[in-house]
Amino acid sequence: LDYNLYLTSICMCNELILTNRLLCKENFLVHLEKLCKGKPYGIVLREKDLTETFYEELAREVLSLCSFYDVSCILHTFCDVAKRLSCKKIHLSFEHFKNLTREEKNYFTTIGVSCHTLEEIFFVEQQGATYATISPVFKTTCKPYAVPLGLEFLENVCKKIQLPLFALGGIGDANKSAVLKTGVFGIARMSYWM
Repeated sequence: LDYNLYLTSICMCNELILTNRLLCKENFLVHLEKLCKGKPYGIVLREKDLTETFYEELAREVLSLCSFYDVSCILHTFCDVAKRLSCKKIHLSFEHFKNLTREEKNYFTTIGVSCHTLEEIFFVEQQGATYATISPVFKTTCKPYAVPLGLEFLENVCKKIQLPLFALGGIGDANKSAVLKTGVFGIARMSYWM
């Protein structure tokens, strides 16, 4: 991987990086440090296989790393872990977001939500999310059975909402510019960076 080339790629648009340490071929924290140097919009620590205890241990290290490089670190799912670590940024599934208490919504300054339909995006926009991801835009190996939404869908959504929207799913070098032309705020990628 030519990191200098890829780090430039991160800086060229609002890029949200979702993690999956199981896909890394090198030490996860070493890999994240390289990505932090590219100054992405943010890094979402999305490690779904971890228990809350192990997630908290990893989150402590990743928050420290991101802080050093002045990169936004957004924790995933575990609101209590975020509070214990004084992190005010969280990314949630749509179902989890629907169950947030008013107190939790008031605590977090950044609340991202994973959405898959226009109706979900409208809902989270009205209920206090600060950004959303929409997926899958294209066919992806992570969710091979999910029906791709496509660029036309993405463009129509962007005309109807004010909420910053990150396109996710099957985005690579060949189709990135076409995705950005739809009016999305940015792109989110996991497998590509991991």
